[in-house]
Amino acid sequence: MKHKKIMLFCIVIVVIIIASFISVIKYKTTKQDDFIVMLGNDFTDVKVNAPIDKTFVSNFMESDYLLKIVTNDASKIVDEKVLKISALVKKSNIAFISIGTNDIKNQVKVNENLKTVSFDEDIVNRKIEILLFNVNEIVNQLKVFNPNINIYLLKIEYFLNYKNEKIESYVDLINQKYKNIANII
Repeated sequence: MKHKKIMLFCIVIVVIIIASFISVIKYKTTKQDDFIVMLGNDFTDVKVNAPIDKTFVSNFMESDYLLKIVTNDASKIVDEKVLKISALVKKSNIAFISIGTNDIKNQVKVNENLKTVSFDEDIVNRKIEILLFNVNEIVNQLKVFNPNINIYLLKIEYFLNYKNEKIESYVDLINQKYKNIANII
């Protein structure tokens, strides 16, 4: 039970951090005629000066799942209408993508009481390679749907309540690599 409370606390902190990043960019990126599509993990309470579509967001999503959604041009029924992801991207001029934290976090076993983590470095390194491949493919497919869309990757955030240099180095590496794929915030 305590582990769930700690995990919930961590999620709330990440959401607050993401919301603060988005509030900073709202003034840099949004105009009155903007339409924004958000993809990946649900980052709630985002305040921007433009219509936002969050049809294809979910908590705890990993990059392989988002890649399937995008490459299969997934649909959802909303208000008795079928919405395809390609149609949403076509009418959007901005896309925010929040993905990656769960890809890594799900590979790490955390003992909050002892403030320790355990993981297989080979598996985490391979998961990072897969994550970066998936994110690159997601961005490329969004550009196929709409070549003029501005894409912003939200940095993955450090997800432990205590310092672990190895996990910090993984987070830093991913965020550095994200800069080579799209705009990063």
